[in-house]
Amino acid sequence: MDNTIKTHLQELNKLAKSAGNELYLVGGTVRDLQLGKTSADYDFTCPNAPSLARAFATQVKRPLVSLDDTPGR
Repeated sequence: MDNTIKTHLQELNKLAKSAGNELYLVGGTVRDLQLGKTSADYDFTCPNAPSLARAFATQVKRPLVSLDDTPGR
């Protein structure tokens, strides 16, 4: 795994834990890691995922692309 990706995932996990959440990597990110490919994005889920995603994007100074702002999704 690329060190940058590993560092980002570790920092994301720290953010989740500091908010009392378990973080689960899902989707294409898991597939890419299993295939030894660099992932273009991070697919994850946890309670309060939208607020965690915003905090992480701010922390790493990257844009956040929200795919669905529907409450409850």
